[in-house]
Amino acid sequence: MVYKIAIDGPAGSGKSTVTQLLRKKMGYKTINSGNIYRAITYILNKKFGEVDLTGEIVINFINNLKIKMVKDDLYYDGVNISPFLRTKKIDDLVSEVAKPLYIRKKAGLLQLEFIEDSESGLIIEGRDIGTNVLPDATLKIYLDADAKVRAKRRFNERPEVSYQKTLDDILARDLSDKTREHGRLIIADDAVVICTDNMTVEEVVENIYKIFNEKIK
Repeated sequence: MVYKIAIDGPAGSGKSTVTQLLRKKMGYKTINSGNIYRAITYILNKKFGEVDLTGEIVINFINNLKIKMVKDDLYYDGVNISPFLRTKKIDDLVSEVAKPLYIRKKAGLLQLEFIEDSESGLIIEGRDIGTNVLPDATLKIYLDADAKVRAKRRFNERPEVSYQKTLDDILARDLSDKTREHGRLIIADDAVVICTDNMTVEEVVENIYKIFNEKIK
């Protein structure tokens, strides 16, 4: 049996860091669904620049898009594009790119391809994993934190952007994630909610590990 852990939550809630630490602790394969949307955003921006997401050419391009996953890295046209996905430019664009249904369907298909390639346990992080991508996950975790706490974390990672701008961006992303028509950020009915405001990342990881072991007994 392949155990599957879904980790959802808003921007800056610690999903990526927690997922990577869990991977080291448990030896599971990890998939960052946000990086798939970032990859699509990067590819569209590189190929089309300012892009009309409703255009026939773009829709056909996305429907035929092929992205490969090798270990934790995403490859397009034989090139590892993962190093280019965590930039301010992609941050600013990805929320809009992720809205159209055809792009969400494509991202979902890519995630399923990566999931099918996994023979060991699996940890997937995103915003709609427990509700849409893996509704049958062994364990669903929803990480949350106050927007100011999340903005401080993001600012510490990227001090070149002011704290206030970082906070404004996170609040705008929250609104977009929670109100978009398709794949919006909601808490799955059977998810375990963990508020990380006053927790270290190590404490969060240990908490999830404990919950998981109790779940599979």
